[in-house]
Parts: sequence; structure tokens; C-alpha cells
Amino acid sequence: MKSKFSILFLILILLFSCSKDEIQYIELTSGREMDRRKERFGVKIKSDNYIYFCKEIMDVNPDNYDYHSGKYSYYKSISKVDFMEYQALVFNNFSRDKVEVFNPIPDETAFQIKFQFTNAQEKLTFYPEYLNEKQIFIFEMLERLKYKKFKPIDSIEFSKDLLQEKLPEPPKF
Repeated sequence: MKSKFSILFLILILLFSCSKDEIQYIELTSGREMDRRKERFGVKIKSDNYIYFCKEIMDVNPDNYDYHSGKYSYYKSISKVDFMEYQALVFNNFSRDKVEVFNPIPDETAFQIKFQFTNAQEKLTFYPEYLNEKQIFIFEMLERLKYKKFKPIDSIEFSKDLLQEKLPEPPKF
């Protein structure tokens, strides 16, 4: 009798652990600017309806030719947004067949939109200049989220493709 309850209990635990909601998100990250003193950032909207933000802590050492530290401060929004609204906009306007293939351009700031929905996952790197009007509107809407009110948090995971990008070492004279 005890073993039947134990087996039933284990089955229930497995069912509940498998039915957890998958974390869905939309993430916008920035690459290097021509102005080496301008920090990179990341904005992420998660299915919990909160916005998460990271901004680079810049290296102020004047002897360092690269001000980018690769270290970040992390924040969580005080108020919520409607994730489903952003999901619909991004899903309908950003996919491999709707964004030009990325070819690196020196001294141009690249951005990346990465998203994970229940039935879709995508990571697109682009330059805003190559987006259509609707995509530019969505990109700017996502970028403006970094101006919301936030509270500091310890950390949150962001895609490191552009946020950890390094400049090549300058040639020695």
C-alpha cells in the first residue's frame, strides 16, 4: 500500500515539474559605438511582464585604449508591461526572412534581437539602417525601454555576442 502511494506521489511530482511554464523573452542588445566611451546595453522583456536592463560599467583608465570593461550593472523594472503585446510585434516583424543577412561593417553599431517564445526562437544581428519602417519603430520602442524606472538586482543572463565583443589589439610600433 505504501509503495502505491510512493509511486503515485512520484508521478505527480514529475507531472508538475514537466508542466512548468517555459520562460519566454525578447532581448535587445547593443554592440560597440564609434564613441568608445559610450556603454553597451541590454534590454530584456520576460514573460513575467518585467523589463530587465543591463548597462556596461565603463573603464575610466585614460591609458586604456578600450574603455569597455565587459562588466555590467543589472536592473529590474519597477512596473510591469504587457509581454504579449511585444511578443506579437516582434514575432510578426523579426525573422530570418524579414531581416537582411548581417555583414559586419567597421565602425557601425550592431544590435541583436533574440527571442524565445513557446513555438519560436530566433537571434538576429542587424544595423538599424537596414530595417524597414515598422521594424525601426519596434526597435526604437524596445530601445526606449531602458529609460523606464528600475531597481538594481544582482544579475540576469543576457546574450554575450555583442555585450562581450572585444576590439582587436592595436598594432605595436
